[in-house]
Amino acid sequence: MSRKGAIEKGLSAATLPVEPKLFTNKVKSYFEGNGVFVSDDLPEVLEKLCLLLNYSIGNPRVGGFLSQRNILIYPAQTGVGKSVSVQHYVTMLKHESSLIVVNKVEEAIAYCKNINSIRRQTGYANFFASENTGDDNQVLREDNSELVYIQCLVITHRMFTGLQSYPKLKIDIFKQYKSAQNKDGSARDLIVIDERLSLITKKTFKFNLLEGVEKFLADTLEHSTKFKNDPLVVQYRNSIKAIVNLITEKQLANENKAAFINQLSLVDKLRDESLPVSIDFESILDVISDRLDEIGAQISLLKPFKISNLKEIKEGVYSSLSAFIDIILTKEEGQGTAYPGDEEIYQEFAIYKKDIYTVGSLYNKFGTSVVLDATAQVNNFYALTSSNGNSHIDIVEAPKIRKYENLTIYKAKGVQQSANAIFAKDDDVAKNNSYKRNFKRW
Repeated sequence: MSRKGAIEKGLSAATLPVEPKLFTNKVKSYFEGNGVFVSDDLPEVLEKLCLLLNYSIGNPRVGGFLSQRNILIYPAQTGVGKSVSVQHYVTMLKHESSLIVVNKVEEAIAYCKNINSIRRQTGYANFFASENTGDDNQVLREDNSELVYIQCLVITHRMFTGLQSYPKLKIDIFKQYKSAQNKDGSARDLIVIDERLSLITKKTFKFNLLEGVEKFLADTLEHSTKFKNDPLVVQYRNSIKAIVNLITEKQLANENKAAFINQLSLVDKLRDESLPVSIDFESILDVISDRLDEIGAQISLLKPFKISNLKEIKEGVYSSLSAFIDIILTKEEGQGTAYPGDEEIYQEFAIYKKDIYTVGSLYNKFGTSVVLDATAQVNNFYALTSSNGNSHIDIVEAPKIRKYENLTIYKAKGVQQSANAIFAKDDDVAKNNSYKRNFKRW
């Protein structure tokens, strides 16, 4: 059975913990009570959303190389009440805990206020933000140890993606829930990311920089006095080349799509090339530094010429390679530094147009997540279909209740307003761009 088929089959049976018909009627009554027009098709969208949220709570494994937990995206159209529906859904949970990720702190405040009001339970939903807002539903930074006791926790996109760089113990504060101090903690049951979540984080690395390192090492082997045909440098170069080839092969297999490279794929690639699984990046940096010194010394023979910015070049190379290391290597607990000696050397990363991004691994730490994003089906980064066996991302089709057959778009031809148009010397253009005012005397 395909992944899409497995998900649809799971959805059809996901009638708990929230009964879909009861949920749909409750949300519909809320809309009507607030003067919102409810179309005949809206209940279908709401029921599918309820089934999806129920399904995600089961934390299903739906395929992939390691049968990973997935990100399930629900692309319901804008304006159908996704956010309000989620707020009602979490109020109907009895024992299950939830983590909701919203765009801004203001939205977190509104979410908690609405949820607590609908549930008629003060303190059921709380939010955590780095700055004190003065809101009664906020958990302050100094009280973050209390987060595990909040049944419905709300945080922002920025904080959620920032958890990528946190050690495990800090992530557990957000991930775990305890109903009481004397109870054991467990992973939160429901993870909902409301509206667009950028999967492309600030941690990125350009593919051509990695290619540059490989080519520089190849040139070093051929021309360096110190490292010519050095067997260790041969090994370093081949290791980088193996990663370059793996990324190239993966991207060719997923043309115009994002793709994930898991730790086992990288380990297997290195082993297939008879290379050590652990890459000594510090030694690679040392080789590059020494080779740059050689080049600088050679140029200085042409007195009075020399490389004036050799230090800046070294710092740039170190910074670039460190960014790559930070993306692909695991981090030591509590330190945030890369280390190659552990059994799990590499962490999963994503590629898009061969460039490298930190994504995937954070979401799997939280289990299956539901993303509510109306733009998903036109977002190229989401373009991972169920046919991609190693994907974490599945788009769950949402009923399309808006029809646009009677919509006509008119393009108005107005005055040219670009800087080029304003300053053009052509007389006709100047006349067309002039604004004539008629004044009347009263």
